[in-house]
Amino acid sequence: MTLLVGILDSGLDDQLINRAAGSAAFQMDGSYNVKQVPAVSVRTGHGSRLARVVLSSIDEIEFLNAQVFTDLGSSSPVVIATGLDWLMDAGAKIINMSFGLNADRSVLRDACVRALAAGIILVASSPPRGSPVYPAAYEGVISVTGDARCAPGETSFLNTPTVQFGACVHPRGDHPGQPGVSGSSIAAAHLTGSIAKILGSQPEFSPALVIQSVVEQCSYLGVERRTQ
Repeated sequence: MTLLVGILDSGLDDQLINRAAGSAAFQMDGSYNVKQVPAVSVRTGHGSRLARVVLSSIDEIEFLNAQVFTDLGSSSPVVIATGLDWLMDAGAKIINMSFGLNADRSVLRDACVRALAAGIILVASSPPRGSPVYPAAYEGVISVTGDARCAPGETSFLNTPTVQFGACVHPRGDHPGQPGVSGSSIAAAHLTGSIAKILGSQPEFSPALVIQSVVEQCSYLGVERRTQ
């Protein structure tokens, strides 16, 4: 069975959406209810960059595309939660969530609880320090930030109060700091790809065993120590 990876983001471009196992868009209607509509392809965008980072680790996957953010990057917790529920129902094994809300929202928290209870691995981006962001701060969600030490394919086990893992901050073949493609969002996608690679070879692994395997494969343990 092909591994299904959910991308909860802004949508995919023509090439990626055509290889997706399923796609749907979610938006608020005039009555402030969430409606599901057909997903549309986007020429460039956040979601496409994330998907290609995942593919740089493993090509033998299919995407489930939940389009919940506009081109300007705006959405609402209830729209995001609805997209997350759709990915769960569609059979995603891993869901990448490269975004962070500044405040806890019960509707998103409850959707994450449902997905985790179904055995889905949730990966979310987080800043390296400071106030928590959501969904990365929810219990059971794998939190990831950028780590400049990590090359593509490498991860670090940070295990700090705010974030669990670090990963590469730029896509394969690109350079750190390239506008629009660097940071914790890309790092989360790299870790999603690493997890997909583990599950591709060990599909019977439980989420706990997957996390254990990620830790064992980490190139770095602890936060980077900077010297003056």
